[in-house]
Amino acid sequence: MSATVGVIGLGAMGSAIAIRLCQAGFDVIGIDLLDRNMSELESHGGRRAATPRAMAEEANFIITSLPSADAFHEVTTGQTGIAAASRSGIVVIDTCTLAVDDKAEAARRLDDIDITLLDCTVSGSRATCLAGDLATFASGDKDAFDRSADVFAAFANPLHWMGDFGNASRIKYVLNYLVCIHNAASAEALCQWPPSMLEWC
Repeated sequence: MSATVGVIGLGAMGSAIAIRLCQAGFDVIGIDLLDRNMSELESHGGRRAATPRAMAEEANFIITSLPSADAFHEVTTGQTGIAAASRSGIVVIDTCTLAVDDKAEAARRLDDIDITLLDCTVSGSRATCLAGDLATFASGDKDAFDRSADVFAAFANPLHWMGDFGNASRIKYVLNYLVCIHNAASAEALCQWPPSMLEWC
């Protein structure tokens, strides 16, 4: 692979995605607040970037895996963010679980400088991602999605195209809601069992 892929946010999921990309032969650049996460990336052949702007000056694709809307806006359109590089043609694959309005605002700002943001969400764990089996949902610009096919192939299985921007986030909300319902129902059911039956669990 000749493409350079940046990954911003090397937590449990972001680091696993970055490792899969390294294994697939991409030139991988990473950013994280924790040095141990950066060191793990380097141990798999990746490189460090000083800022999202510096990353955007090199990368063809950038994946974001961040914990909050504030962090997301800082790395996409902040003073040292992706947009500050003023380099067109980059595809940003955002995997964060955020409000659609936050993603849409960043998408509009990036679109002004010809950077495309895809709304993408994932469902799984670090283990499933490292195995190459991370369920992934993507929505937004279809051409950008198609250009990103090799990047997705490194970690996404299955990969679902959801159409209009925001649809990937919407399906993640539904999935999370179903998980909450299942957990609550299971807890309520267990509470109804007599103590003598709990030893069967």
